[in-house]
Amino acid sequence: MSAGAAADYWRVAAALARAPEAASRIAATPKTRIMRRDKASLWRYRPIAPDAGLAPLLIAHGLVGRPGVVDLDRDRSLVRALLARGVDVYCADWGALDRHDRWLRFEDYVLDYLGGFVAAITARAGRKPAAMGICEGGIFCACLGALAPASVAGLALCVTPIDCHAAPQAALTRLVRSMTPAALSAAIDALEGLPGGALGAVFQGLTPSRTLEKYSLGLLATAGDPGQLAHFLRMERWLADRPHHPAAAAKQLVIELYHENRLAQGRFMLDGRRVDLGAITAPVLSVTGLRDHLVPPPCARAVAPMLRAPWRELALDAGHIGVFVSAKARGAAAAGLAGWLGDHAVRAASRV
Repeated sequence: MSAGAAADYWRVAAALARAPEAASRIAATPKTRIMRRDKASLWRYRPIAPDAGLAPLLIAHGLVGRPGVVDLDRDRSLVRALLARGVDVYCADWGALDRHDRWLRFEDYVLDYLGGFVAAITARAGRKPAAMGICEGGIFCACLGALAPASVAGLALCVTPIDCHAAPQAALTRLVRSMTPAALSAAIDALEGLPGGALGAVFQGLTPSRTLEKYSLGLLATAGDPGQLAHFLRMERWLADRPHHPAAAAKQLVIELYHENRLAQGRFMLDGRRVDLGAITAPVLSVTGLRDHLVPPPCARAVAPMLRAPWRELALDAGHIGVFVSAKARGAAAAGLAGWLGDHAVRAASRV
């Protein structure tokens, strides 16, 4: 390593060491918990603008990441951007899961927790909410919309894998399908679920060159810019804080959905009922990242021909996480979501 490169890395190390913890704080938008069921909580964000009369919005994340990605910081918060547009925003937080929660299944998250939160918002707001699901959370929302179609005013499915085989060369799909269902089940049993650290390592390993660049050239580029350094630290804090994914639900996600593609084929069962996406009656918005390597656009767009409900797409020039945190995409996402919430069909479906 040259003396110049060594000096650059020393400056980066010194900047990281000096960075105050407050610089990496995430999910700071004020909110109030209005309901708790087991470890799952329903939060309502404090309004910052007059209510615009749109359908309320419930944000549901998957079990592979925490809610902070939509509220990374004041300038990159999708939540704040929606609040500024007069949207009444709620968030489902699944809590601090561990191996003791290994028996929890999609049925619990879709029918009990998410369904209960939707009912609580409807009773509180006097309007049915639209449900915005992120990645696996979008699957939860789609399932709820299919099994309880009258409960929601709309479904915003963000970077959501509906047809996991629509992009067969996608790295995650190839990884899962390289193993047998029996081997996948045995691995999940041995780990008592999917530990957050293991998931993080898998995701980083899917794009090794991008990971290497992020911790070398990308990190060097932040050294002289406190704002960029703070954003880097916030992203790393969110990425490092992956929750433990319960074993039973992990088998449904990895084996039944990713390996066997049951949702797209109309064979996915929850609580003895078949999830028929054609039963969805609420308007659907697919938010896709055109550079998403985890859920390529064809996997998300595949929901359109399965629906009889109104469908539209909001395609953003961003990756899987960039949809929510890049400055340009975040603004477009907030504007698109607010416009969709104000759509006549969504407003009509929101009436109780």
